[in-house]
Amino acid sequence: MSNFYEFKIMSDRNRLATLCLALCILLNSVVLPAQASPRSGSSCKSQGQIRIYQGKKFQCIKSNRKLIWGKGVIIPKVPKIFQPIIKPELPTGPASRISLDNLDPNWTASIAFAEVRNKVQPFDSTSLKIRFIVGPGVKSDRVSAEKSGIDRIAGLWIKDFTPSQTRFVYVSETDSIWAEQIVLTEKLNPMLYQSITLMITQNSCGFALGSYFDNIYTNIQCLGAGQEMGSLQTGPHEYTHFYQYANNRIPDYAPCWITEGMAHFYGEAIGYSHLDNKREVGLRMYQGQTYNYDRSKGITIESRTLPKLLMENSAEKVINFFKTLEVPGGGGHPSACYLFGGVAFEALVASFGHDKIVEFMKAFNTSRDWKANFLQVFEVDDQTFYRKLTPYLAYIGKQIH
Repeated sequence: MSNFYEFKIMSDRNRLATLCLALCILLNSVVLPAQASPRSGSSCKSQGQIRIYQGKKFQCIKSNRKLIWGKGVIIPKVPKIFQPIIKPELPTGPASRISLDNLDPNWTASIAFAEVRNKVQPFDSTSLKIRFIVGPGVKSDRVSAEKSGIDRIAGLWIKDFTPSQTRFVYVSETDSIWAEQIVLTEKLNPMLYQSITLMITQNSCGFALGSYFDNIYTNIQCLGAGQEMGSLQTGPHEYTHFYQYANNRIPDYAPCWITEGMAHFYGEAIGYSHLDNKREVGLRMYQGQTYNYDRSKGITIESRTLPKLLMENSAEKVINFFKTLEVPGGGGHPSACYLFGGVAFEALVASFGHDKIVEFMKAFNTSRDWKANFLQVFEVDDQTFYRKLTPYLAYIGKQIH
């Protein structure tokens, strides 16, 4: 109230100041008559005066004791300042939720991988007391990379699987003699399909074998020089087989596309998907499986048989091919199990989530009927699943052709 009162009884001095201010504003708002347009050589009133006219700047100069307008200087046009182009935000997911009826080719794999990585719990696998038996030629950095992958895959399955005894045997290209001795002392012959020396020399050190016998989960793996990023999937792949064995020995009787496809998918998801943003390595591995298929059939690898089959987008052909993979050994097509099964688990995880895969695995503890287990958990029968998977397989076929 005090400030308002003082304002109302403002002094004459303040009233006069207010009146002057109003008068100044009024005078400044009066429109003055337009001045004559400046022309070079015509008279002007004040030296140094500057006028802008028709894109030129004129200046009043003194010439022969006269004040005249100098030659106009063209004012360069200043380009308009444009607002920066705002790029639309990239989509952060598919237009609609991934399902077996909507296997978006651009999002299905990445969503499946992210789902799995988000389920990994921080874990130090040394608490599992894993025995690492390392050949003298194996590089220490390779072993460290393998152990890191085992930490991640163990952290994924740890809620449902804690192995009692586990050993990882690592060899290199130069460890044949040492490896032969280890096979004897560790009694590993039941795991080998040929001598360990031949496995090392004939496969360019590119093999791994995971199994469970004598109550020991065992992985034999060659860590060779020059192996690319894809080799990081091997440890998580074989550890996933361990989890399968823990559920009523699934690999002994379940379809190859389930056992190897699941292991391949989790190997990629945990092993290196976080490093393979454009999925170049992952697709190259699928491509390698198609080469193996043709090679195993005595066909030149340039034939590209499997990619062509997939690209036909024929549900009937896909169903018939899956049927050949519904046996533990893959029905003579073991390499195809990784491709068809890996893509199948991408679709299942992206559509239903990782926990449904765990539920599917646990179902085998009460029933070895994989078809019934599949229908019970995913609420779709196997042949309908193959049919729904066909367009996504066709997309993969185009990528690896």
